[in-house]
Amino acid sequence: MKHEVEHKNSGLYAARDIEGALMKLEEDTDCDRLSESANLLGNKIVKTYNKRNKDYDKKTKNGKLEGVNTKNFI
Repeated sequence: MKHEVEHKNSGLYAARDIEGALMKLEEDTDCDRLSESANLLGNKIVKTYNKRNKDYDKKTKNGKLEGVNTKNFI
């Protein structure tokens, strides 16, 4: 479970970072421009955390080095 908790934490950290970044966006009366800025920012943060997850899986051999065994789930 520890391995999957780390993946869950990546999602939570990404959400926290996205929320913080959105709060810092300058006000804009143009909704389309604001939406585009928010989406670009959010996608950049998600990409960072997706890479974190991939690196974590690579480092742990998808959890095998932490004792993950798929037979435990089947």
